Amino acid sequence: MAKLNVTVSIQDEHLSQFPEVVDGMKKNGFEVDQELKSLGVVTGKIDSEKVHALRGLKGVGKVEESRSYQIAPPESEIQ
Repeated sequence: MAKLNVTVSIQDEHLSQFPEVVDGMKKNGFEVDQELKSLGVVTGKIDSEKVHALRGLKGVGKVEESRSYQIAPPESEIQ
């Protein structure tokens, strides 16, 4: 099972239950990296096979796979 880095937004109507929503995510295999309660966002990792279940949890708005970008060092040739 491949672990995915994801960003999860909590639905506005469930922000008052933020800790409970995060606990539910953890019980479904979500490994929390950061909890940004004031923004209603949680970042972390989850098995790729469990993403669908995470999306179905009460209070979870969007689940987006994190992307990373890499640029060439300043001393490299222009491509």
